[in-house]
Amino acid sequence: MRDRIGKFRLTYQRKLLLAFLLLALVPTLLLIATQKKRIERTIDFWQNPGVERALRESLRLSENALAADRERAADRLAAVRALLEGERWEPSAPGAAERLQDAAEASGLDVLRIDHIDPAVSSAPAVLLDYRSTGVPDSLLLPPIREGTPDLSLFAAARDSLLLPEGDLLRLAGALLLPEGTPERIRAVREGFAFYGQLRVYERYAKAKVAAQAALVLLAAAFLAFAVARVLSRSLGRPIEALVSGTARVREGDLDVRIEGEGSDEIGILIASFNEMARDLRASRERLARAERVATWAEAARRIAHEIKNPLTPITLSLHRLRKKAESLSDEERRALEELLAPMIEEVENLRSLAETFSQFSRLPSPRMEAVDVRDLLEKVAALYREGSRVHTSLAVDSETPPARGDRELLWRAFSNLVKNSIEAMEGSGELRLAASPSDGHVEILVSDDGPGIDPSIRDRIFAPTFTTKAGGSGLGLALVERILFEHGGTIAAEPNVPKGTTFRVRIPAWSEPGCAAPSAHVQSRTAERRRRSA
Repeated sequence: MRDRIGKFRLTYQRKLLLAFLLLALVPTLLLIATQKKRIERTIDFWQNPGVERALRESLRLSENALAADRERAADRLAAVRALLEGERWEPSAPGAAERLQDAAEASGLDVLRIDHIDPAVSSAPAVLLDYRSTGVPDSLLLPPIREGTPDLSLFAAARDSLLLPEGDLLRLAGALLLPEGTPERIRAVREGFAFYGQLRVYERYAKAKVAAQAALVLLAAAFLAFAVARVLSRSLGRPIEALVSGTARVREGDLDVRIEGEGSDEIGILIASFNEMARDLRASRERLARAERVATWAEAARRIAHEIKNPLTPITLSLHRLRKKAESLSDEERRALEELLAPMIEEVENLRSLAETFSQFSRLPSPRMEAVDVRDLLEKVAALYREGSRVHTSLAVDSETPPARGDRELLWRAFSNLVKNSIEAMEGSGELRLAASPSDGHVEILVSDDGPGIDPSIRDRIFAPTFTTKAGGSGLGLALVERILFEHGGTIAAEPNVPKGTTFRVRIPAWSEPGCAAPSAHVQSRTAERRRRSA
């Protein structure tokens, strides 16, 4: 069976994995194929001779216009140089600065700069003129002019020089301001033409490169799809695998199995339902086992009581006859015989009391369900043992505590046994605490003492009939309590108290209307079984 389950698990996960891969890769393949064809068509469309010719002509016209502006700037700068040379201009001559300003204004240049270089002085050149025509802002600086390099700044510039008779040198730089946006347009045309030229080289590799990129994208998509599909298939397959395995373990009788991974989705709800089912099955099995144990011990107690009572009657009669016969003896002989008969009669009474206890355990009446005031019940139980005792008893009942559903007389007997056991465990002095509170449709009652506590090694056996740690005890006290609470559909557990002692935790169904007066189904079945066996 497990081999078939294992094959089913693998097949299910593989199916999920294949389904996720197909869902991820098929659209990716279609998209890659469509985009690859579109890119190839775009590349073919770019290779248009008309586009290349238009770009080349645009670049030629732009460069010709720039060259013409630069040539005009050079001609006008040369005219300024010729004017200064023809007038034999000297820096020290009277009115030299005014003459330079007049020459700049007459040149038609937008920007004119003249530097004076004296060979005898090693310092930087002196600026003789820094001219800007009207409308040219001072923030626009004349860039340096490099021979053979096209100028893509804001100016069409030219450079010249004039050697003076004394050996001094004048360096002239002039420029015309280009129309707004001209450098950007020329640069854009050049970059466009260069890019279009690169397409010629790129054309041989473009399609192969597109195919390689498509293969790389497909490989990455396949890897990512595989990883995601594997994670998703595991996230779906593992809970189902755990459910199948858990079901098999439950079938084999392991009701302690629990599956991790509860959540708010459908799988989580299914896992939560499975865990709840396993808990319910375990609780049902425990209840059934407890019912069988109680029935077995009740039957055993009935037989023990019967077997004890049968010989007790003739023994008691014989002892009384012996005591009657002793009346005719002498005083000394009568005292000797009384000393012999007294312990025998005492032991017979002890056996009779034990037989009666066993008989009560086996003939426990069916509970008559009614609403029981928990506070009133606990107060009367505490009052019974409060008088003449050094044990301090406290009672705390939550104001929201509902009435309990049960037989008041039987519950009184059960809690009387618990309180009596606690007081005996404290050896007559200490603190006994009774508390009650509502708990999920039940009434939870705690009976706590600060005695020596219960050894953990025997805690699971304290409710078994005949088990006792007290000298002369019958061992039926806690067994009777457990049976009474079981007949009420309740539970009892012994827990260690902090810092010392023992706490008995009792849970009894709360009273609710309507229709709660009848005993539960398992109580009715147990009562019928008990009557059948008694018959």
